[in-house]
Amino acid sequence: MKDKYKMKNLLRKFHLVEYLKIELEIDESEFIKKLESQVDENQGNFLDLFSRSKNNYKGMVFPQSFELKRKKRFSDSKSNSAIAYGTFEQVNDNLIVNVKIIAFNEDALNLSIYGLLAFTLLINCILLFSKWEGHLGIYTIPFILIFDLFILGWPYLLFRNSVKRMSYELKRDLYLMTEK
Repeated sequence: MKDKYKMKNLLRKFHLVEYLKIELEIDESEFIKKLESQVDENQGNFLDLFSRSKNNYKGMVFPQSFELKRKKRFSDSKSNSAIAYGTFEQVNDNLIVNVKIIAFNEDALNLSIYGLLAFTLLINCILLFSKWEGHLGIYTIPFILIFDLFILGWPYLLFRNSVKRMSYELKRDLYLMTEK
């Protein structure tokens, strides 16, 4: 139990997970109808590019919860790998929406694991060949450190920005949905 709590705090500290609590002045049944009209059925990652729908999200809406992800677009160069899991409940006249936004999806996690494996293989090869030559090159260690920063830093920045962007756009879209 403590390990789960530590991991949750670590992901929150690195801004790879964000929790939102949004209070909306809308009825639950009306919210479900409006949310369903804004969400396309999940068709797969690649097929989003060819969708003619004007909706910005794909996923599923259930009677008490939802799972959303931003759709990929040709003109959108920003990362949109974050997934939002939400629950909602009616309290008096307001709807309380609790959302958990996670940076990882299965594809991104697999890509990161393959990147780390490739990086480990590269370091082992560099160290093996440098020992074979009889000396560890003066440029080897700085190269490894710079490459390490790139391999680990780039996905981290993409994931972090994806969570930040999803948080902003989801809050904006939910509030705009209640005004219509």
